[in-house]
Amino acid sequence: MKGSALVYSPYNPNPRKTATYTKEFFKHQGETARASAPAIIELVLNGLKENPVVVTDIGCGGGEFLKELYNHIEVGKTAGYDGKWASCFTNPGAVLPTEYYFEWDIEKEKVPEFVWDDPVDLTFCLETLEHLTPEAGDRVLDYFEDHSNIVILSAGAPGQGGTDHINLQTPGYWAERMAERGFGCEDYLRPLLWENQAVSWWYSQNILFFYKDESNVDFDRICSYLDEAFNNGPLHYVHPKMILE
Repeated sequence: MKGSALVYSPYNPNPRKTATYTKEFFKHQGETARASAPAIIELVLNGLKENPVVVTDIGCGGGEFLKELYNHIEVGKTAGYDGKWASCFTNPGAVLPTEYYFEWDIEKEKVPEFVWDDPVDLTFCLETLEHLTPEAGDRVLDYFEDHSNIVILSAGAPGQGGTDHINLQTPGYWAERMAERGFGCEDYLRPLLWENQAVSWWYSQNILFFYKDESNVDFDRICSYLDEAFNNGPLHYVHPKMILE
């Protein structure tokens, strides 16, 4: 991504708050995550040579994506992180053992001490970073660098709107930030999810597959997916400069 001419959205420290993190917020978040998770999880697993054993989710809400993962494979170890407001309005304990659900106020706290010595095979961070200041977001990116081999990242784009979205950036912004930490990127999920009516549009628009260790990435399968997607015609892409300038 070096040398790119992408335009980035300025951080907005004083967003117009359309709502707070309420029961209704998490109800909607849970419903859309549950509906979107089956297609996303299937494509993520198909991009891997072997199933992940250690999995984490940063901003896990009620654990909807982890629960869907359990429907596909047997996972050895899982951990979910979210603020205390999430556990007030959701039931992550129905998915995760209590000792593997961690309350983490990313704005105020360093990442909790990691629970295993094993590297994390797969980390989800879906529609979380746009809620954070750049400094707090860097703590999450540092967590990826320190612990994760493969990261599935979806973060709100400029113009997306939403609850307390203060740092809306293009997918290219996050790709550059991840490249600084040694991650490559495969953009095969978005074209395959773009027209899937079961998947909420913000996942289809924003979701990217990052890898630090490429040994478990099935590049042949990913290339075949991309061939299939782009043979079906042009996508409804919108140039970021139209939104940002």
